Amino acid sequence: MKNRRTSELHAHKYCSALAAEKLTEDSHAYRLSEGVLATTGKNTAEVVMKVPGSCTDAAAALDGGDTTARPAGGASAGAWFTFTGQAAEMPTNQAAEDARALCFDTAKLEEDMLVCGTPSLTVQVQATTPGSPPSGNLVARLCAVAPGGKSSVRLSYYGVVNVSKVASESTAGNHAVSVTVDLNYTTVVIPAGYSLRLALSADYWPIVVPQWGGSGLSVRCRDARLLVPRAPAGSPAIAAAEAAAKRVVPTEVHIPRPAKVSVLKQGSQDVRETIGANSSSWCMSTATDHGSRKYQTHQAVVVKGTTSQEYSLGKLPESIVGPSIEAAIGAGHTVTYESTFKWPERKLSSGEVFPAVSAETRVSSTMASGSANALCITTNLEALQDGEMIFSRQWMDTISRTSI
Repeated sequence: MKNRRTSELHAHKYCSALAAEKLTEDSHAYRLSEGVLATTGKNTAEVVMKVPGSCTDAAAALDGGDTTARPAGGASAGAWFTFTGQAAEMPTNQAAEDARALCFDTAKLEEDMLVCGTPSLTVQVQATTPGSPPSGNLVARLCAVAPGGKSSVRLSYYGVVNVSKVASESTAGNHAVSVTVDLNYTTVVIPAGYSLRLALSADYWPIVVPQWGGSGLSVRCRDARLLVPRAPAGSPAIAAAEAAAKRVVPTEVHIPRPAKVSVLKQGSQDVRETIGANSSSWCMSTATDHGSRKYQTHQAVVVKGTTSQEYSLGKLPESIVGPSIEAAIGAGHTVTYESTFKWPERKLSSGEVFPAVSAETRVSSTMASGSANALCITTNLEALQDGEMIFSRQWMDTISRTSI
């Protein structure tokens, strides 16, 4: 353990054995102070801090001409669910989003530390606007910060709680409510010299659909508690778990014969940010070319596909929000997928000849969140054969929002 460089985070291959050791029972409780996570002492004075980074505020600022406005989190989070594991789907450096969030840091770790389990944050939240019930989302991220200040690409575990729903079910009225945010399960070793960071934000676009409007959120630090299931990486319990994992005999796996595939074109990915017309909107786009492959064992069919995604914030055109949505300032998410299958001319043993054929499908779907009352979803579907349109349909749905 001691030989591992601090520039990387190392996940243990024996995480299931470690989970069996119930490290969650040894969770370290951190208290929240102004910018600090500490394991000792107790807050006696009440400190109330506003949670920044709502999409509502960022969209309004963009519409007002502030091209630097962004929500506090989400753009660097990577894909919600990854298929390829390629760079465009993975999280990037979180430092820029940390700068727009409410952050609390520990001191630098004196030794390698294993985090294994589900971190959780319990905190009281209240509306920033006096006399209003708390509403919106509360997002908590747990990051590892390198000695140079880089907020880790690999360790960025997050959790979200719908404060609007909690408040609607509470008897506290317009007062503060207690919420618990459970973060993703994780097993990772954080090297000595790193520090842990808790980052709080009001939204996590585009991973989480933003709630529009609202009164803003503030957190009360005095009774807040962050539980992190952790233990020194060199502890006897971890050494025993590692030894037990090595004794586990893997089950027998039968893998079918792979298809014979030729890669005709490698895939590629591109991620970029742009500012819209009149500087009133921000857009992050991801374009993925899945490449082209020939499957010799499947009638020599050639398959290629592309996926593109656009995340917009600010003034949205009517083509996205639709005529039934009240406001044209909001957040939009468009996904487009295109696939093409090409079969060569085939001659059967009977002498019958099947001509070459090309089949193409295009699917796009846009979700707009620009109203406190509804979401608008527009979908387009097209099918082509040999370049000729054989099917096309467009439909739009308006979904009422309830506590989201």
